[in-house]
Amino acid sequence: MELEYQLTKADYRKFYFSYLVVILSRKLIILPLVTGILFRGKPFSWTNFSFGFIGGFIFIFLINILIYCLFLKKINRKASKNPNFWLPRRLSLSEDGLLYSLISSDEILKWETVISYGSSENYMWLIFIDKTVALIPRKAFKSSIEAFKYLEFIQSHVTCRKSSVKSFTPPYFLFVILCIIPLIGAFVGVLLIIWGLFKYKDQKLVVIGTFGITITILVYSFLFYQVRYSDHTKRGFAKISQNTINTVMKDVEFYKLQHGIYPDSLPQICDHKSISFIIDPLQIVKGKKRRSYFYYQKVGLQYRLFSAGLDGIPNTRDDIYPQVKPSDANKFGLITEQN
Repeated sequence: MELEYQLTKADYRKFYFSYLVVILSRKLIILPLVTGILFRGKPFSWTNFSFGFIGGFIFIFLINILIYCLFLKKINRKASKNPNFWLPRRLSLSEDGLLYSLISSDEILKWETVISYGSSENYMWLIFIDKTVALIPRKAFKSSIEAFKYLEFIQSHVTCRKSSVKSFTPPYFLFVILCIIPLIGAFVGVLLIIWGLFKYKDQKLVVIGTFGITITILVYSFLFYQVRYSDHTKRGFAKISQNTINTVMKDVEFYKLQHGIYPDSLPQICDHKSISFIIDPLQIVKGKKRRSYFYYQKVGLQYRLFSAGLDGIPNTRDDIYPQVKPSDANKFGLITEQN
């Protein structure tokens, strides 16, 4: 069985693009779903889920672009070293192997050296143990039946001799240990996925690499959740809110000394200060979408001032009021929960 054809840069570009889209993207398509679920928030937010999903998709896209550029760089390097690289070539199949011929040279590639093969809509390919790629455009065949027979012949000879191929055995245990380490595991995972898909053709490396990336996403998502939603964090921010509202009350009282009346709203007391100091820190950590000032209401000659507390709902038992000594309560216009 013999074929004669000529490859161009466009053939390699189309092949690598289709290889990445069909194979790599199909294996990593679950990643956007995982990132979307991890960032969905509590309660579930379609906005957060969409951001997580898009982030995962962008990650896959960038990986594809990186690998695509590396592939093309490798082909350009080969072409620069071999001036006959783009000339017509001939591929002959026999029981012993493949005779891969350019105009100026012949090379016999044994079936034992084939580590993987495949086909797509436009191409067939064989990858050898030295990482040589034999790319065969389907347009080189006279008919789809001939292409099928060609692929069937390759499949039968590679399958029956694949066990004799000697290849590199990756240190899986070491890779697993590295992938368990957050952040480092993500970078190692990306590298393992690239190796597994394109260098060693090893699905175990792809699985371990995906595991490393997933571990990093899970760990940092957990830390993000703990920082933002845990009770310990809320209690910490409750203390900050208590200290802040004590300061806000002093500024409200100082405003009255200056103007003779209490302010109609909290922004009036800011003057030259940043408006951020009247924002309730406890409501920020709860993920309020808009700025949440401390609750303030002018009531005649007095005023109410408090934080909505841990539950974020005003006028409940966990509201936080400025701390005032009972003996000094009558000196100020603050209406507390006891008044």
